[in-house]
Amino acid sequence: MRNWINRNDKMFLNVKDIVNKYDPMGIYLGFNEDEYEPEIIDILNRCKSIKDFEKFKGEIINIFAYWFNRALINDEDIYKMAKDLWEVFNNN
Repeated sequence: MRNWINRNDKMFLNVKDIVNKYDPMGIYLGFNEDEYEPEIIDILNRCKSIKDFEKFKGEIINIFAYWFNRALINDEDIYKMAKDLWEVFNNN
């Protein structure tokens, strides 16, 4: 069961901005703001308690592998995005 997420929450908006910036699956067109919403909700729910960057990065990969085909995921792009997400999670 998913936790309820406030889509106006600062953390949600920060994560959304980062995911849209990196657009790891190439589906964000600049106007479809909710394109990655399921992944963002999963990131917020599944990554908030992870204290190790490698586990955090692995969970980000798992989330995108769940929603998309694992073969389409570029690990280097996910690594860069995960670094920015890690900073948000550790500074809030």
